[in-house]
Amino acid sequence: MSNIGMYEDYTHIFNFVVFNYDYDMECLKNSVSVFCDENKYIGGVTTGDSNSLVIKILGDNADRLSKYSEMLVKYFKKYKK
Repeated sequence: MSNIGMYEDYTHIFNFVVFNYDYDMECLKNSVSVFCDENKYIGGVTTGDSNSLVIKILGDNADRLSKYSEMLVKYFKKYKK
């Protein structure tokens, strides 16, 4: 896959989709930015239709991405309005 530029030499892709969110978007963007910077990953947060958001990260370690996913789930449960 790296030969066609699809994942820019990253081996893992992380997708996290949330519908009907009512959370602090800046907090989420900062969290993703810090996580990506610390691990030298590429990622971001985008909003979609129907009050939805998508977090995407390209990385090289499934364990780190999985732990980050668990942290996001805790965040969404804790700050659910």
